[in-house]
Amino acid sequence: MTKAVELLSELGLAFLFQLDVVLGAFAAGFILRFVTPNGNHTLNPKLEGVGYGFLIPVFFVVSGASIDVKAVVANPALLITFIIMLLLVHAVPIFVATTLDHRVNPLDPQDKLTVSLYCTTALPLIVAVTSLAVQGGTMHQTTASTLVAAGAVTVFLMPLLGGLTSKLMKGETRLIAPTA
Repeated sequence: MTKAVELLSELGLAFLFQLDVVLGAFAAGFILRFVTPNGNHTLNPKLEGVGYGFLIPVFFVVSGASIDVKAVVANPALLITFIIMLLLVHAVPIFVATTLDHRVNPLDPQDKLTVSLYCTTALPLIVAVTSLAVQGGTMHQTTASTLVAAGAVTVFLMPLLGGLTSKLMKGETRLIAPTA
């Protein structure tokens, strides 16, 4: 059996056992990396082109279209709570992990904080999980909308905060790039 047939059969198993398409695609990518650990120099650019050029933008358009903006605006405290929870769940463990092991990761404290803030962005995972939860009937669409909106805010806000924090902690006084 060729590698391509194995890959397609694994993807077929995902559909056969009624696994979600996102999970099936993830499994296919994982298997592809296992089959070709060093990558395939002709296949990888093609997959990246299709993925980054078409599938990922469609994924985010569909995700953004599923947000109930009225539900998010109606409960801003929930949005803020979700953002704070993302910080606690993502940034704090990463900061602690980078602090505990000095041999592997000799970063300065400001760099650890910056990395932790950058790692707080979690939109793709939130979209995938909330989509499954809404489809499965275990989460209401308004809650999912607020979670996805919080994830979208982190994609914008956390890199901005990470950059500002890095500049402030390093003592840079100019926070905004000079204009021409």
